[in-house]
Amino acid sequence: MTSRYRHRRTPLASTPFPSPVEPGEIVVNTANRQLAVGDASAGSLGIPKQLIAVRFFDTTAAYVLNDLVVQAGKVYRANGSIPPGAFNATDWTDLGGSATAALVTFAPGGNVSSTNVQAAIAELDVEKVAKAGDTMTGHLTLPSGPAAAQAVRKDYVDAADTTLQTNINAKTDKTYVDNADALKADKTYVDTQDALKVAKAGDTMTGDLTINKANPSVKLNKTAVAQGADIVGQLNGVSRWQMRFADSTAETGGGVGSDFMLQPCDDSGAGQALALVGRRNTGLLEVKADPTAPLGISTKQYVDGKAPVAATAAEYVANSAPTKMLTPGAAWSAAAIATLNDAATVTPDFSLGLDFYWTLGAAGRTLANPINVKAGQKGLIYLRQDATGSRTITSWGNMYWFPGGIKPTLTATPNALDIISYSVNASMGVLVCTFSAGFA
Repeated sequence: MTSRYRHRRTPLASTPFPSPVEPGEIVVNTANRQLAVGDASAGSLGIPKQLIAVRFFDTTAAYVLNDLVVQAGKVYRANGSIPPGAFNATDWTDLGGSATAALVTFAPGGNVSSTNVQAAIAELDVEKVAKAGDTMTGHLTLPSGPAAAQAVRKDYVDAADTTLQTNINAKTDKTYVDNADALKADKTYVDTQDALKVAKAGDTMTGDLTINKANPSVKLNKTAVAQGADIVGQLNGVSRWQMRFADSTAETGGGVGSDFMLQPCDDSGAGQALALVGRRNTGLLEVKADPTAPLGISTKQYVDGKAPVAATAAEYVANSAPTKMLTPGAAWSAAAIATLNDAATVTPDFSLGLDFYWTLGAAGRTLANPINVKAGQKGLIYLRQDATGSRTITSWGNMYWFPGGIKPTLTATPNALDIISYSVNASMGVLVCTFSAGFA
């Protein structure tokens, strides 16, 4: 076949090449910086076949999906059809590298372009075990004789376990013998000391019981002391007394159960003149002075002086006298409305009242968090417009909570009255509030 060579050119970016062309004919598109040759195959005779895979980017060129260009030393792939114009990075996918892709030797994959390095690493990485959170599919073979803090083989652990168990058994046996021997000595000592003590029941003391205490006392179990029993002792080393638990037929003043007499006695326990009869005393007991000890008997004047003292309204509101008695008069006085002085920022003092009244004198006011807040305090805050009206609260302390988290808008009418009802929730550190508008 005779070969013929023709050469045509076109500057139109929108028409890459004329078609058909002569087989073997070379066609140049100067706008797109592309070469083509007419196909000589019988099935596609004369169809232009592009010859350049990667071109330099040109503002006069038109590109289609997946066209490759070099721009500023980098290779890009077209994301779709791109008309002539300046380079716009959003129209392209950055393939990285330079115009000539670097080759990396990667076993077993061989040489791969730099754009495929990550894919090759990912393919090989699945054959490795991650440092954390991975599972091996086969056994790990280790050398013997590890150093400290290294993994060891099963045979190493088994040998160490046998030696350790032998040592533990020997140590346990010795420890048991030593402890048992020590317990024998302890028991002998305890037995010796126990013989010197008095049992709680069924025992007899061989000597006197001395209570070394500034204010001695002897407490008796009522069921353990029979009627008619006596306790003889010496108080403070001054004189001897006996406490006689009398039965129903004993001396005058006796009775059943817990009746007792306290009277002087001699060393043998013989009773002397009666000093005090317990609950059978029918006369008045005269006390010469107020007591100094916690359990002393008080005078009437001392008791009368401890009568409850009424709290004032201010003490009640401020909770400054929690032990004083609250009278109805103080409670109603505490209910009086406290005035809040108008200012750019108003801070209610909850120690001054329960209800508060504020006449707003300008727009853009701030209602700050209250001070001296008490758990469970409840009340009202009256918000009054002045004669001009349209006064607003534009800033609220974070303790004021309203339904839905929405701060209220005041009624703008001159002299209008709105009311905030509040309840202090101390555990949450907030005032739970409701807003009622336009009272008339």
